[in-house]
Amino acid sequence: MSINATFFAQLVVFFMLVVFTMKFVWPPIAKALDERAQKIADGLAAADKAKAELSSANKRVEAELSQSRTETASRLADAERRALIIIEEAKAKAADEGNKIVANAKAEAEQQAVKARESLR
Repeated sequence: MSINATFFAQLVVFFMLVVFTMKFVWPPIAKALDERAQKIADGLAAADKAKAELSSANKRVEAELSQSRTETASRLADAERRALIIIEEAKAKAADEGNKIVANAKAEAEQQAVKARESLR
């Protein structure tokens, strides 16, 4: 009889412990687990969003770099054209100056020849 009474008492205490645990211990544990799962889900969503933003930023950077390369190539070509124009203008001016110097030298030589002929007469 004492084994049955002890067993019954242990059974009552066990059910009281189960009820106490289900009422007071399990809800905070379940809530903490749910909050942790939500934080993990939020973190994963934020990581996915950051990855998408990084991809978008990389695409924008590539587009800007491509545009910069195109602009740089265009500016270099324009600078080369201007340099060639300046060189051609300088050559033309130098040729004109050379022709003027030659013409002046010829005129001066002609004048000296005329003076020399006059002095011989």
